[in-house]
Amino acid sequence: MLFSIIIPVYNTKPEFILETLNSLKKIKLSKALYEVIIVNDGSDNIDTLSFLENHNFTSEIVLHKINKGLSSARNYGISKAIGKYIYPLDSDDVLHDDFNLFIKELENDDFDVLYGNLMFFGDMNKFHEIPKFNRLRLFYDQNMIPACSFFKKELWGKVNGYDESFETIEDWDFWVRCAIHNAKFKKLEKCAYNYRVILDGNSLSQTKSHLNSFFIEKMRVKIPALKLSKNELHNFVEEYINGENFTREIKEKENQYIKKLEKKINNLNEIISSNNKTIDSNSEDIRVNREILKKIRSTFFYKTFVKLELSLKSKLKK
Repeated sequence: MLFSIIIPVYNTKPEFILETLNSLKKIKLSKALYEVIIVNDGSDNIDTLSFLENHNFTSEIVLHKINKGLSSARNYGISKAIGKYIYPLDSDDVLHDDFNLFIKELENDDFDVLYGNLMFFGDMNKFHEIPKFNRLRLFYDQNMIPACSFFKKELWGKVNGYDESFETIEDWDFWVRCAIHNAKFKKLEKCAYNYRVILDGNSLSQTKSHLNSFFIEKMRVKIPALKLSKNELHNFVEEYINGENFTREIKEKENQYIKKLEKKINNLNEIISSNNKTIDSNSEDIRVNREILKKIRSTFFYKTFVKLELSLKSKLKK
């Protein structure tokens, strides 16, 4: 069998589960080549239980277990799966129209993990471009692999599955351990699924967000000392500078950067005034300012820095 879709359910609204199941109809593949396993992780919501009991399932396999959390539910479903590849799908998310392109990519079999971009829907409608895989970024910056991505069941076995002690970021921890085992990550420039955003304060990601820092530290303890190539370090720095995090940090520190640059300009002006001479355009101070400006040109306050730069140049010409 080519792949198995694992859908954990815990007190999910029936209408969301139904949307998820209906989205499976987009799969253009013989049902003999894939399976769908639904894992009821000890739900106690009457509506959820009623749906699981009364819905007219066709070929889907429904399993029941006591509640032990998302990682446990995924592991249980995967342990029963017979597909070469595993695709975890949350019970309130839906497959994207391009999901079949990912299925076709499975035929190449030149990767261990296959992922794509994200499309948000629900309380937020937005396309999110996922960056290309970078090991250092995954380890020390942020998780760039969507939770619902294809991976080989064999790889799941090598890393001992999802860590069931994690109450949050369990997917990030899983991808980190896959990377530690030298798994090959491949990105397809399409969306495999649509991620439902629920901003009512009751979703799992919201109710347990305060635990993120604790589990991030717990995850990073697992990362061994690495032998890093210059190329790997260079790529990490370049991607970080050009990425959303750097831009956001720059924006948050806008006033600090402006004041810092203004101070440099004032210092240069004082030097010019006191020494009454022209500063070499290749001097270190000028070079530092240009480097700062170069890195922030993509930000919303670029025009402010342009004015400062022009001011600096005009002063130097006098």
